[in-house]
Amino acid sequence: MATIDPTFAALPLSPIADAALAAAQAEGAGHADVRVERIKDSTIRIRDRHVEGAADSETVGLCVRVLLDGTWGFAASAG
Repeated sequence: MATIDPTFAALPLSPIADAALAAAQAEGAGHADVRVERIKDSTIRIRDRHVEGAADSETVGLCVRVLLDGTWGFAASAG
């Protein structure tokens, strides 16, 4: 079974989700869900069989989906 990366699990996931869900509820949403994702990327630049550079990057994103008065809404942000 796969485990969650400790650095991702250390993010303040519960406070983020609680704030998003509380805001949706305060606006009268009948349903709301929150998703947090982290995308890790690696890039290697090679020219003429020689490595010119390498870089790692990481982006954390948040999305919220709500149902309000029978209509679905969606908002997302990537950091």
